[in-house]
Amino acid sequence: MQLVELVERLGGSLLPNAGAGPRVTGVHLDSRRVGAGDLFAALSGTKQHGQRHACDAFLRGAAVVLAPRAIENLPPVVPQWIHADARRVAGLAASLVHDEPASGMFTCAVTGTNGKTTTAHLVGHLLKCAGRRPAVLGTAGNRLADGVLWPSTHTTPDAPELQRLLARHRALGGDSLAMEVSSHALDQERTAGVDFDVVIFTNLTRDHLDYHGDFEAYAAAKERLFRTLRP
Repeated sequence: MQLVELVERLGGSLLPNAGAGPRVTGVHLDSRRVGAGDLFAALSGTKQHGQRHACDAFLRGAAVVLAPRAIENLPPVVPQWIHADARRVAGLAASLVHDEPASGMFTCAVTGTNGKTTTAHLVGHLLKCAGRRPAVLGTAGNRLADGVLWPSTHTTPDAPELQRLLARHRALGGDSLAMEVSSHALDQERTAGVDFDVVIFTNLTRDHLDYHGDFEAYAAAKERLFRTLRP
């Protein structure tokens, strides 16, 4: 998809204004995975900010750098897409680049302190028994329509990686999804670009307060998932 089309659909501004701009073929949060034509999202992390790696991403072939504010140390020839909600936009852009792979699927998300893995696999099994070809994504690995188990590094993949997995799943004939969604993932907009038909909430106990700060913030993060339910 052309960069200018992404900006027109998702908002924000381009620096410098370069006409239609390049064609964006992928989205990454890790500069080491960037290739020619990719969008690099320079976002803050728990240890360092992605802005530190924007130059490296451009040297690897990035077509544009997405950031919440202009990055001053980038050469002026580097296209920058400035969007205040850059973290969410990275997922939405990845969905559009991959032709919205979740749009035609039946989707189910599972959240809660405990029981996410078991529940997601139960849902996946029920979908399979109902004649569907589900993907099951979570802590124990990511299984797509071909039955191959892909190892997972997080309970919920980052937003661009989730869209790549869903695009691969769709290409394999997949038509449904059961996935675990952690509170960290919800706080970091990792499910951006996916609306859910069903959300399952298992429980809420005191956990992850080192990340969320207090129990109320932890509960609020879980609550965000219900806002992504389809009508």
